[in-house]
Amino acid sequence: MNAILGFAQLLEMYPFSTPQQTESVKHILEAGRHLLNLINEVLDIARIDSGPFTLSTEQISVKEIMQEALDLIHPIAIERKIGLQSTLAEVNDWYILADKQRIKQVLLNLLSNAVKYNRESGIVDLSCEEAPEKMLRIKVSDTGFGIPREKTNRLFNSFDRLGAEQSGIEGTGLGLALCKQLVGAMRGIIGVESTVGQGSTFWIEMPLAEAPLEQLSCMDVLPEVELEANGKTPTVLYIEDNLSNLRLIEHILVHRPEVKVLSAMQGSLGLDLAHEHHPDLILLDLNLPDISGEEVLYRLQEAPKTREIPVVIISADGIPANVQKFLGLGAQGYLTKPFDVIEVLLRIKNLIETRFLYHQLQSQNQVLEEKVCERTRELEEAQIEILERLAQAAEYRDDNTGEPTQRVGWLSALIAQALGLPEAQVRLIRQAATLHDIGKIGIPDQILFKPGKLTPRSLK
Repeated sequence: MNAILGFAQLLEMYPFSTPQQTESVKHILEAGRHLLNLINEVLDIARIDSGPFTLSTEQISVKEIMQEALDLIHPIAIERKIGLQSTLAEVNDWYILADKQRIKQVLLNLLSNAVKYNRESGIVDLSCEEAPEKMLRIKVSDTGFGIPREKTNRLFNSFDRLGAEQSGIEGTGLGLALCKQLVGAMRGIIGVESTVGQGSTFWIEMPLAEAPLEQLSCMDVLPEVELEANGKTPTVLYIEDNLSNLRLIEHILVHRPEVKVLSAMQGSLGLDLAHEHHPDLILLDLNLPDISGEEVLYRLQEAPKTREIPVVIISADGIPANVQKFLGLGAQGYLTKPFDVIEVLLRIKNLIETRFLYHQLQSQNQVLEEKVCERTRELEEAQIEILERLAQAAEYRDDNTGEPTQRVGWLSALIAQALGLPEAQVRLIRQAATLHDIGKIGIPDQILFKPGKLTPRSLK
C-alpha cells in the first residue's frame, strides 16, 4: 500500500499530456487512500475483538478535546461549504475519563460523517450536556436528510452504509462500527436520534471525572513535607503531553516553593532538559507524541549523566505485566492515572529524600577516602623517614667512605629502572638498598674500627 500511494503521488507531480491520464492518477490515489482507511479500521476492530485492548484512560478536558476536533474538521467543512457551530463558550470545565487519542478519533468520525452527509450549506453543531449516572453527553448534530427509523438499528453494523454507497460519497461502512467498539471499550455509550428531512444527532456518553485541579481544593489535607536538603533546591522534571496533567503537578508543587518544576511535552525535549539540568526526579508519561516513554527511559538509563536519576512512570495503563516490565527496566516507581495527589506528593518526597541521602553518603565516602589516602601518605612518609634515619645511623658508625648507603640506594634504583621495573618497585628498592650496612649499628667500636684483620677472639 505504501508503494502504491507513494508512486501514485510521484506520478501526480509530473505533467501529463492528456486530462484522462491526470484523472486516472487521481482515481488511483482516491482508491488507495480509501483502501488504506478500510485496512486501518478493520485492524482497529480486529484488535478490539481479539482480546484485551490497551487504552490510556485519563482525565480529559472536554473543552480541549472538542476544540481540537473542531480545528481538525474545519478545513473539510470549508471545502464542502458546511457551517460549524459549537457551545464551547458555555461549556463548563468538565472532564471525562477516556483515552485521548481514541475519543478524538470517535469525535472526528462523527463530525466527518455530519459534514459528508449534510445538505449543501448545511450546519454541524457540536455541544455537550450532563447526563444521568455521572455521565457527560457529547452531541454532533447535522441538518442533513435524516435516517429512517427502520434503518437506525443497522447504523453500527460493519460494512452497512444504508445505501450511501450509491451516492458517490466516500466511506468504508466501518466508521460507526469502530466508534461503537471504542466507546464501549472506554465504558461509554453511543446512540443516535434522527428525523427524516431535518437531520440527525449522534451522541456519546462518557464517565465524568473529577477535574485534576479540584483535587487540590483542600490543601490542608496534604501532609507537610520538607523537601529541601543541604541548602539545595530539588528539581522535578515532568515529561507529559497532556496539559491538564502538567498543570496538576505544577499546582501540587506550587505549594512547595522549595521544589523547582521543569516540564516537557515531548520526549526529546525531556531528554535535553534531563542532560542540561540533571534533575533530582523525573516523572515520565508513556504516550508521548514524538518518541515513546519506554524509549525515553532507555536513553536515560544508557547515558552516564542521567542513569542515576530516579524515574517514576505515570500512565493510565495499569496492567500488572506492564508495571513489572517498566520496573524491571529501571523505573523507581509506577503510578496509574488518574493518580492520587497525596500519593504523588509523598512519592516525590520519598524519592527526593532518598536521592539527597545518596548524595550525602557519596560526599561522606569521598571525605573518608581522602582522609584514608592522607593517613596512608603520612604512614608511608613515616616509614621512609625511619629508613632514612636508620641509614644515617649506619653512616655515622662508619663515615669514612662518603655516604655509601646513599650511593648504593641510587645505584640500585638505576639498575631497577634499566631492568624496566615499575616505578613503585624502583622507589622501594632505592629505599631498601640504603639499609645494606644496617648491621654496623650493632657492632662494637673495638671491632668496627680495629685496623687490620680480626683475631679469632674478635670473631668470637
